[in-house]
Amino acid sequence: MKGVNHHSMNESNKYLVLRAISMFGPCSRTQLCEHTQLSKMTITNLVNEYIRQGVVEESGKIETAAGRRAGLLRIVPDSLLTLGVFVERGFTEIGMVNLNGSILRSERFEISPTEAADEFMDTILHICTKLVNDEWKDRIWGIGISAPGPLDPERGIILEPPGGFKGLVNIPIGEVLYKAFGIPTYLELGTHVGALSELYYGNKQGYTNFLYMILNEWIGGCVVSDQKVWQGASGLAGLMGGMVVDRDSLGKKSMSGCLQEYASISALIEYARENGGDPDITWNEIVSKARHGDGFACTVIDRLLRYLETSLISAIALLDIQCIYISGSALLGEDLIIPRLQESINRLMFAPDTRYVNVLAARYPINAELIGITALVMERHFER
Repeated sequence: MKGVNHHSMNESNKYLVLRAISMFGPCSRTQLCEHTQLSKMTITNLVNEYIRQGVVEESGKIETAAGRRAGLLRIVPDSLLTLGVFVERGFTEIGMVNLNGSILRSERFEISPTEAADEFMDTILHICTKLVNDEWKDRIWGIGISAPGPLDPERGIILEPPGGFKGLVNIPIGEVLYKAFGIPTYLELGTHVGALSELYYGNKQGYTNFLYMILNEWIGGCVVSDQKVWQGASGLAGLMGGMVVDRDSLGKKSMSGCLQEYASISALIEYARENGGDPDITWNEIVSKARHGDGFACTVIDRLLRYLETSLISAIALLDIQCIYISGSALLGEDLIIPRLQESINRLMFAPDTRYVNVLAARYPINAELIGITALVMERHFER
């Protein structure tokens, strides 16, 4: 992402610099010029402004190619805070998150299948008020909401999420929170926020094009292209759970024939129970048994890998990505999944001799959709 060299400092360039320090810091002013393509004068002015505001600070020195010592810059983590609302199937977690993605404090409440919208919003407002009225009030620069789709991010509305949200339809959560606190408020898909957590706070290899995939009781995904979340025409790009892996089953019911119905944790548990496994078997038990060589448990892991290989090889052919990050509860079996998936994908994909696609466990297998909310606010500030 490149900045624009206007005579006067503008908000876009300010957030571009802050974004670069968040992703690549500690870094020097020269390195900031390289990351942003802004002039030295622009970088100097913007950095000095952030230092005066206490948002950025000097952090040691490095030796340059010319043999000089250059000062390093880093974020002051608690200088700007984000109030995050993470809506998930079955629960909602609300927390205060700093610029490094650290959760300073959070509170969770359960969502019942029959939860009414008014009750849901009252609970959210109550918890948010406790956090906003705390010692952090003057440092909150935005509110971010992470939720399952479909959403209307522009209007801040949770439309009609799947399973477990029967009463939570067409909720104007963004408008309600903005009216309550007067703080810029942004709504985004949970998978997109999770990808931002990896882009900003994981991704130490510096990949600019990758696929972020969540494997829980459901399957989600997000495509990052040129360090930006790719939304697609309707904001649903990267919906990995909807990829077709069985043409003959298409249309029989919602998501039938799609990856969600075969490789989600809930689908794997159902498969195990219906094919001779213990009626109460859990994913944790499947993983544990597979590690100890249990034949049936290994069959369940093999089934997961077979469907993941099919979908991810197609995704690589379409997107030409550098890396695949896997997140979610599937990572309880990280040692059984990641190495085999990496080997098979790079052996079976198109043009394996001309590229290599890394498959990595995401830095945050849980809570990524809350941790990444600070990155969401930064992105939205940058886009304004």
